[in-house]
Amino acid sequence: MKVPSLLVNCAIVALFSFAGGFAAQTMFGGSASHAQGFSVLPADNSPAAQQAQAQPPVRATPEAQAYRSNFSAITDGKNRKGIQTYINDGQPGQIFYGENGLIRLQMGTYDGGKNNVTGERGMPLLGLSDNRGRLRLLFRLAGENESPVMVMKDTSGRDRVVFGLHPSQPTQEPFMRIYDNNLKSREILLDVKN
Repeated sequence: MKVPSLLVNCAIVALFSFAGGFAAQTMFGGSASHAQGFSVLPADNSPAAQQAQAQPPVRATPEAQAYRSNFSAITDGKNRKGIQTYINDGQPGQIFYGENGLIRLQMGTYDGGKNNVTGERGMPLLGLSDNRGRLRLLFRLAGENESPVMVMKDTSGRDRVVFGLHPSQPTQEPFMRIYDNNLKSREILLDVKN
């Protein structure tokens, strides 16, 4: 029985397509843990879903990819940046963007900077930003005591109120430092006596 040449040609094309895809997967990596970015789209056929499907997903810039070994983004038609999740030098982070593309919430752990001079590698942080994307409230663990500290910033990004448990005193006494408009600071002693 003779097999039609069209069927043979289709089988050859399918075989080489599979082999080419397998080779590309092997050479360039296709693991989800190394995704450059992806988009979760609405499962309906609404105008928002159609618009989202027409838009390419947000991707890390080449500069960001140099620092981020793992990066992903969840977006939709109304929020092109959405939620970005990354791991930078072993430290995870997540950034939530508003519909206007500006940062609203950041959370993660510090990478410790060059040579971990501050000793804060791996300590958690949570940052809240206003509608203009300016960091206004930072909650974190700091110092050798890994003490909870809250930092309130003005619209220029300057620390204005810092309070928490002292990050370096062995007794970890509560403290509050206030900065005036000229950034002159004064410490307010908290009375914690019973």
